[in-house]
Amino acid sequence: MKRMEYIISFFLFILLLNSCTSREAFVPDTYKAIYVEEPMCIDGKMDEDSWQRAIADSVNHFYVIKDDNYKVKTSFRAMWTEDTLYFYFECQDKYITAVEQKRDGRPFFDDCAEVFLIPAGKDASMHFCFEVNLLETINDVLYFDDLLGKGAGVIKDYNPNIKIGVKIDGSINDNSDTDTGWTMEMALPAKAFNRVIETSPIAAGENWRFLAIRQNRDILKSIPEDEDRETMTNSNLLQELEEGVHQSNRFAVLEFVK
Repeated sequence: MKRMEYIISFFLFILLLNSCTSREAFVPDTYKAIYVEEPMCIDGKMDEDSWQRAIADSVNHFYVIKDDNYKVKTSFRAMWTEDTLYFYFECQDKYITAVEQKRDGRPFFDDCAEVFLIPAGKDASMHFCFEVNLLETINDVLYFDDLLGKGAGVIKDYNPNIKIGVKIDGSINDNSDTDTGWTMEMALPAKAFNRVIETSPIAAGENWRFLAIRQNRDILKSIPEDEDRETMTNSNLLQELEEGVHQSNRFAVLEFVK
């Protein structure tokens, strides 16, 4: 009799666990990117009126963090035209650091802003990655969840003509003083997303999936390591997954509004 009670209790526990899991299913946040009509100067400044109208959202999910002292403030904004996507990052930073100068190198080990994009309103097996440090060094890759049947991989021979502007409030690579922070502006051409996967257009009412990322590095080394940085995202990722920040099924929604 007791054995039967144990079995019933076990199955009730499994049902309860499944119920909790279903209630906690991931629901992506939606960011509304506004349409811009005025000419944009990509200089890392927010001088244009359009940037003042764009919604400022927080990059406040701390994916890799040492302790609460490293939870610095970061915000981003996004806008669009039919030809270009614009992103703007505003980052608090006491010790501004960047060393990578090689295209398609590892700027993500420096103070760095990143945008991952799926040019469609649903999850896909690949996404576009744009990673830029404060020396305006770019790593732009195509990330595939399964490349040629050999697991996750990237294609680096992908160098679209993107524009970057950076403004630094402080000194770079000098930890003898305390800095205030930095801003970064990105202009990504729409044609950079052509002919890779079936895409949705950049147009009012369309949705893409995206992730905004900020890497914060305070320790100055010529050869940085993973533990020298903290990672923040605008969408809630799972810490334990091997994919790291490349969890495309947990990207936020980028909605184009006009």
